[in-house]
Amino acid sequence: MGAIVTAANILNGVATGISMVNQAMEPLRPPPPDPSRQTEAMIVDDNHHARTQAQSEVDALERQRADDAKRKKDAVRRAVAARRARFGAQGAQAGDGSGEAVLLGVIDDGLVERDALARTTAARIGDVNNRLAHAHRSNLLQRQRLQTQRSLKAYNSQSGYFF
Repeated sequence: MGAIVTAANILNGVATGISMVNQAMEPLRPPPPDPSRQTEAMIVDDNHHARTQAQSEVDALERQRADDAKRKKDAVRRAVAARRARFGAQGAQAGDGSGEAVLLGVIDDGLVERDALARTTAARIGDVNNRLAHAHRSNLLQRQRLQTQRSLKAYNSQSGYFF
């Protein structure tokens, strides 16, 4: 029985020593992360991600528009060349009044298509920018809400009121 009491006293001393070490280490430990700060960092990251994604979408739309415009331009060139060849095969000249009017019509059709493509691309880019602006406004509201919560928390902890 004496050995059990001695072992219990030793364990009690060890536990007391561990408790004293923990108390001494407490000021050295970093404070736990503030969940509202983590959330604010997440909001900043969301803003960055949204901007990066929006820029990628705009770049892709611009590349697609440029590729489509090049294809349309090449198609108009081929159509004009084909019309000239037909005129030549029929013995008519593309430079006379009716031949020139037909060629200008083909070119005008190509310009109309190019303008329609530019308007469509501009509308898509506008949609991307609107989504980005909406996400930014939403994140600003969320950030303001977090700041208000922090202010209330600080006020409540100083004044002793708990809501």
